[in-house]
Amino acid sequence: MPQMTPSPKLRTRDFILAGVLAACALLGVVSISGPVWTIAAGVVWLIIAPFSRRHWPLATVLIAVALLAVRAMSPLLTVTDIVVATFAAYLIRRNLPPVLRDVAATVVIVGDVLAISVVSPVLRSMPLDERLPYLAWSVTLLVAAGLFGELRRRTEEAAARELEQALKRQRVELEHAMSEQRAFLAREIHDVVTHSLTVMVAQADGGRYGRPAEKDEALRTIGEVGRKSLSQMREVVALLRTPESRPVEPSPSSLDLDELVRTSQLGGLDVEYTVTGTGPAQLPLATSLAVQRVVQEALTNALKHGDGTATLDVAWHSDALVITVANPFTGAPVEQAGQGLRGMLERASLIGGSVQVGPSDPQRWTATLQVPYPAPERRHK
Repeated sequence: MPQMTPSPKLRTRDFILAGVLAACALLGVVSISGPVWTIAAGVVWLIIAPFSRRHWPLATVLIAVALLAVRAMSPLLTVTDIVVATFAAYLIRRNLPPVLRDVAATVVIVGDVLAISVVSPVLRSMPLDERLPYLAWSVTLLVAAGLFGELRRRTEEAAARELEQALKRQRVELEHAMSEQRAFLAREIHDVVTHSLTVMVAQADGGRYGRPAEKDEALRTIGEVGRKSLSQMREVVALLRTPESRPVEPSPSSLDLDELVRTSQLGGLDVEYTVTGTGPAQLPLATSLAVQRVVQEALTNALKHGDGTATLDVAWHSDALVITVANPFTGAPVEQAGQGLRGMLERASLIGGSVQVGPSDPQRWTATLQVPYPAPERRHK
């Protein structure tokens, strides 16, 4: 498992651990007389091991095993030897890779039993019944240190797995949000560009064969629609440049379809526009924008694929708004839904509405949008 650079908090913890281990191990130096170089080497190892265990765990453990093998042949057993053996057992289960972890733990336990039973001069001279407590306590201490290292390692691995899962969930949520944002931008660009370009192309084609006055009117219409489309595209670009989530253009507080009818008529579509019923004074902003985009797409399709005429019926009911756009068409109807039709369905679903699009009879195409809204509160007399 690759080791990351320790944080300042971990470095501080390592310094404290090295100080505590060295303080305990020095008891083994001051309590004996004679040559102490092997014991001093153990003290040095205890000072270095807390820092080297993350980058060079195997080398750190091998040096400890070598020191313990040399000390096993000494006539004295010191506190330093116990501290080195205990911390080495901890490092084996805490820092070594899985395969080496099990092998090293077995080697240390077997080596400890052999050292106490066969190698150590001071313990070998004792009767068996006197050596058994030393053997039991030594093995118990090593096993306890190893289990503590195992617990620490598993705790950190569980925390790392939990963090990784949290990061995965965040990535999925981010990708989902980015996908929704791309779909939103695709719908806006499609609605803005398709409607405007359809009107501009119709005016340009009609102006080519008209009288000078008609050509001037066509050019004025193209300029007007083009400027409005350019303004909306600037809003789309601004949305791409800012992390804030906001609509592409200011959403109207009340539904006004007159401008859509006017621009469609400028493009050459003869629209019969009727309104029945009375709607609420104000609709939710998202609902107003979604309804306008759906109607815009339906009128654009009527202008592109119809015979130049269409009907737009807006009906305000007590609990729902129903809008129907119908136009005659020639030729076979489109079998597969294009980007515009998919956008209509997506926009309607976002506001809890529904759209039904298709031929209502062999030569008539109908798009019906139904949007529920809360009925206005009635005042009690």
